[in-house]
Amino acid sequence: MSTLAILGVLAWAFIQFVLIEAQPKPMIVKVTLDNRCGVVESAFIAVADNGVSVPFDGGVAVLPTYSNARIAVKNSSKFSGFSYETATVPAAPNVTITAECQPAGTAEKSLKLFNEQFKSNVR
Repeated sequence: MSTLAILGVLAWAFIQFVLIEAQPKPMIVKVTLDNRCGVVESAFIAVADNGVSVPFDGGVAVLPTYSNARIAVKNSSKFSGFSYETATVPAAPNVTITAECQPAGTAEKSLKLFNEQFKSNVR
């Protein structure tokens, strides 16, 4: 009988601490942009793999998501002539993602397209 009780306690502990704790929990991720592209910050958005996206304000985006999410920085759809996406990182309360426009030539091409799209006709 004591063996059955021990197995019951172990099963309960497994369910409580492994299965229940493994479920994703809602969280807020503060994403800080380390912008090394030479492109305005409004050209970027923070995105979670569940589809939530938020623009940066003052180099920071506050992204509501879940604890199991993956976070990345992408180009904003407002800037169609500019394409950029970082690798994803796991969600955490504070995340810093560096945007580097590399390899050589890519940054220049991106900046040229960006400037052409938003150039002023005023002289």
